[in-house]
Amino acid sequence: MPNLCEFCGDPATKRCSGCSKVWYCSEEDQKYHWVEHIFDCKPKSEITTAHYLALAVRRNLLPEDPQTCEDYGFDRAFTAENRSKLLGLYIGLIKYMDIPAKKIHKWRINGTLIQEIKAAFEKLPPASRGGYYPWFLQNQYVLDSSLQPPSDLAQATLAPGRRYVGLPVSLTQEQVAEIVKNWPKNKQRCYSLCMPLLSHWHPAPFMEEWLCFGFCTCTSEESEMGLGALYRQLLDRCTFEEFCVAFEASSIIALFDHHGFKPQRENFHNLEDVLSGSPHMNKSVWNLKQFVMNKDMQLIPSVNVDYGFMNCRTPDEFAELKGLYKQLFDLEYKTSFDPVELHYAAIKGKILQYASGVLKFKKGQKKLYTRLMRNPYPLAEY
Repeated sequence: MPNLCEFCGDPATKRCSGCSKVWYCSEEDQKYHWVEHIFDCKPKSEITTAHYLALAVRRNLLPEDPQTCEDYGFDRAFTAENRSKLLGLYIGLIKYMDIPAKKIHKWRINGTLIQEIKAAFEKLPPASRGGYYPWFLQNQYVLDSSLQPPSDLAQATLAPGRRYVGLPVSLTQEQVAEIVKNWPKNKQRCYSLCMPLLSHWHPAPFMEEWLCFGFCTCTSEESEMGLGALYRQLLDRCTFEEFCVAFEASSIIALFDHHGFKPQRENFHNLEDVLSGSPHMNKSVWNLKQFVMNKDMQLIPSVNVDYGFMNCRTPDEFAELKGLYKQLFDLEYKTSFDPVELHYAAIKGKILQYASGVLKFKKGQKKLYTRLMRNPYPLAEY
């Protein structure tokens, strides 16, 4: 079977020298796809937050990585409208001016990001600078922490969430934190979901709320945004206390259905699987997904045992196994791969058989994965 280009699917003759796993039909396709492939490859240089920014630009979606949001001003943009405009500014730099991530990273490290952004746009005729650059000139506080944002902007951003959860809008962040820390754990989780949701954010994969409110079942960032929008519709129909009670009782699915959202929530495959147990229990496959999608996520004992990480003898084997599971989850929206089916394969002790039906292994790989994917299951009947 001929090798196919990872980007366009045409017959390929050029293999990536970094990972030796993917093929391309041309240098042009390889260069274009590098923005995405760098995260699955073995790059010679460090992956920086500028690479995450470039990925967000490629996808035309706001970045989720928290350090990227901090480094490139999204944390200080506050409103959904301003974050969208800031992304538009970076789209101009990266997509249309073809400025590479490594150069933008260098600007930030050197403390010249604002000056270089201005210099890049000022080279263009005024009529070709678009609408985001003039907005940036009026809102440089997003990248310059010495400048204060408009005093009412941050307050206005927090106001919808504060009103929804029943806290005075006039309180400082410190006062709110003092109140919330004394709430029960699951009420705190609901607060941590509702506040960003009502500012048009949704939980990122590194957050606890990403798993316990079912965002882990989404197959793309666009899907996560859709689930966030569905939750906002639900919050319009129920009180914060009703939402907290439903979460504690693992009955958010029933709450969705009660308010007429059953058809919409059924569009999110496996959402009911997570929410029917959360916050008290969930299948370890969802912890596995969160682990492989985050660079620095701690491995929990159930994932270590259930999915074979305990069998790894070297850091390279550990990285190999983690990479394989990431490949599976990356295929979730492209193939028949289903995390719940992987879970059932795991508890039958048949992970390799299931994975082999989704991915094609070479002989040497299959020998390695036969050892790595062993687990104690199925357990003997008591």
